[in-house]
Amino acid sequence: MRFHIISALLCAVGVLAAPSTPHEVNGLAISEDGKCGGSTGQTCLNSYLGDCCSKAGTCGEGAFFCGLGCQKQFGACVPTYKGKLVSQNGMCGHDVTCKGSKFGECCGKNNWWYV
Repeated sequence: MRFHIISALLCAVGVLAAPSTPHEVNGLAISEDGKCGGSTGQTCLNSYLGDCCSKAGTCGEGAFFCGLGCQKQFGACVPTYKGKLVSQNGMCGHDVTCKGSKFGECCGKNNWWYV
């Protein structure tokens, strides 16, 4: 009985708080388990696994996750790699990388890819 009274008092003054809810983007919970899409109600935006929600309902980066079938309602559908856009034309630079692209893994000094 004494514990319940103390708990009630601590809650009343804000010492005990309810558990926090998952972070959200656009009203959707950010995926922490790698699952996304309509059946989960979770988004990949700002997920540590990558911003794209694949056709299969998993978060990640690169063509598999961001390409054909990507669920744009639950994440980005432009290929990304470690926060950078993946090049769609072989050019790269400050915010664009060739890693994860069909052009190879490295950018040359003139911002064109090389293997």
